[in-house]
Amino acid sequence: MLRPRTLNSGERIVLLFSDNGDIAGVCRVEIRSRLSELRGRRTALVDAPGIVPEYRDQGHYRPLLLNALQWAIQRQVERIEMESWGDAPAVLNEYRALGFDTLQQAISYRRQL
Repeated sequence: MLRPRTLNSGERIVLLFSDNGDIAGVCRVEIRSRLSELRGRRTALVDAPGIVPEYRDQGHYRPLLLNALQWAIQRQVERIEMESWGDAPAVLNEYRALGFDTLQQAISYRRQL
């Protein structure tokens, strides 16, 4: 179940709850003045959509992002950018299926000691 909350006119946080009421995911979207100036059009930023590990294989990224996109469109945003970290290849494909292009992708490594 999605429960969007608008914090102010330029920012929204969307919470996703499991059937038992636990938070299963979160997504924040905001209209960025500086980014809009740099891009030459009204631009919003989706900041790190995330799903709690035990809910990740249930298709929850899409509804979070669709809610953020809908909110931005209702505010006449012309461009939306997203930052996310550590997403699985299937999630990145989901972003692309929603129309996002990959502008930059960083890879991190780890090693057991």
